[in-house]
This record gives sequence, C-alpha cells and structure tokens, in this order.
Amino acid sequence: MLAAFAVLIGVLAVRRLAYGLAALAVFAAVGVAAAVSQGGGLNVVPTLAGSAVAAVTLALMVRAIQGTARPEIAGLVEGTGLAGGPGGNARGPRGTGLERRRFLIVGAGAAR
Repeated sequence: MLAAFAVLIGVLAVRRLAYGLAALAVFAAVGVAAAVSQGGGLNVVPTLAGSAVAAVTLALMVRAIQGTARPEIAGLVEGTGLAGGPGGNARGPRGTGLERRRFLIVGAGAAR
C-alpha cells in the first residue's frame, strides 16, 4: 500500500509539483496523527523530518525529469532516449510523455 501511494505521489508530482507535495502533506499528516496517538510530544519529530526530506527529494527528482536540475542529476537520463535530445523524444511517439519512466530512472539513480 505504501508503494502504491508513493507511485501516486510521483505521478502527481510529474504532472504538477504542487499536486505531489499536497499528496505528500496528506501522507505526513497521517504519520503525525499516528505519532500523536502514541504519546505525542517529540514522537512527531521523525515524521516531520522525514516529510521535509521527502519533499526536497521529490522536488529534485521532478526538476531532473524536467531538465532543470543540476547537470550531474540530469545526466542520469542522458543516452537513455528519454532526455529529449538526439537520443530520443521526451514526449514519446503519441505525445503521451515518458515523464513517469524518467521519474523512476532518476529515482533509481538517486537511491544508489
């Protein structure tokens, strides 16, 4: 279930970053509610810290897909035919876009 929600967040973020961040905020709110129900206090700090790191990571990954990130991150998709240059068309054959696939490629590179 967590993986499915993560995919949903990624797909929404590729469409529009604000949608992905809003879905991430919902995920964080559920985590905060769970932490508060278990005693509150400092129990929410790990959830808030993790949510902040997730938001930054999500924004960096989406930027890399859109080609506005640092060159070393954007370089992860070069030569794959997904960068939109001589190797391929970033919009795909029917204009449907390959942004989701690029998101996964960049995410896998960031996880190394």
